[in-house]
Amino acid sequence: MDSREEINRLSKDELLYELKILGVTTLTNVDEMRKTLRHLGKIEGNASFVRPKHPYTCDEDLADLNAKLAEIKELVDSFSGLPKSPEYSKVSTKLVHTQRRLGRCVPTTDEHRQQISKLLVELASLSVTLRSKAKHLVRSSTLNASVLDVTMGTDAEGSESSDESSSIAAATPIGSVGCQQKIVPVMRWNLKYSGQA
Repeated sequence: MDSREEINRLSKDELLYELKILGVTTLTNVDEMRKTLRHLGKIEGNASFVRPKHPYTCDEDLADLNAKLAEIKELVDSFSGLPKSPEYSKVSTKLVHTQRRLGRCVPTTDEHRQQISKLLVELASLSVTLRSKAKHLVRSSTLNASVLDVTMGTDAEGSESSDESSSIAAATPIGSVGCQQKIVPVMRWNLKYSGQA
């Protein structure tokens, strides 16, 4: 864990795990946990830092990881945000945390190895699903913006509504459906509202 934003997105159980594998078990306040984890992340790269023995058995790790995977699956199934949304960041942070935890799991039997492989495949599948849902939403929002650009210059009868709105529509290029356009916030559309309908 090295990114401040990533640490801020971890839930309490994920913070407890990250701290416990670094030898800290006394904290209960989430803010203190985050501060401590950030500090430990800085000193962890130091050559003199020795990571404690992994405190979890493979069975404990796999039980927790199966529960975490079910939680992530629900989040991915209900995801409806864009790639830079907080919701996307939260889910992707959970995916990364779970993948790292799975990488730290020490299998002792062939059954453990098979379960780890199965979980890795499920994680990869969820990651691909999340990315494709986010890309689909970007494409559909780009399409909606293009349709809005086309309709802004005309009124209900199809005639020009005003010189100002037609210049806005003309200044906004209309791309093909397949290309990605940068989304421009409403406040930057240079629209003036006079209060009249």
